Amino acid sequence: MKIAVGGKGGVGKTTISGTLARLLARNGHTVIALDCDPSPNMGIPLGLTHDQLLNVKAVFNHLVESGHTHHDPKPDPEYMLQLLGTPSADGVTLLETGEVVRRDDACMCCGSHASTRSLFGELAGDGRIIIGDLEAGLNDIIWAHPASEDVLLAVAEPSVKSIDIARLPSSPPGHAIC
Repeated sequence: MKIAVGGKGGVGKTTISGTLARLLARNGHTVIALDCDPSPNMGIPLGLTHDQLLNVKAVFNHLVESGHTHHDPKPDPEYMLQLLGTPSADGVTLLETGEVVRRDDACMCCGSHASTRSLFGELAGDGRIIIGDLEAGLNDIIWAHPASEDVLLAVAEPSVKSIDIARLPSSPPGHAIC
């Protein structure tokens, strides 16, 4: 099962994602927490210390530093999880998709968006729960093609702007909107 948490910025998506990940892990589930925000903070509700947070390596940043380009084969998501997954409280494994970096041949965050879409779309949820803490908006998760058993959780405060951002333009067939 995959759970994507999105909505307007500053409404508590990261706190909800981290709390949900830890509660599910405490109840015996294997949980992968994907921090899909180019300004990652998911390690905080997952109980990582400041020093541990500084040592988390994001997938996109690792690929850039290793010389990976858009012309190379797409990296295997399971390998990226094994290589860069960070253990956190209650047995949750944290994987950051990418921090904002400036590449010569791309915009500042398109690489982290591609990592988000690939990882959330392709990491197997069989026997484990994958929770994606998204940046503001829902575009990345729509492009990741969620399956009918996945959950899209849109977090909003009671304001017109927040609700507009959290609203899906159209719900794919068979998907419930929470």
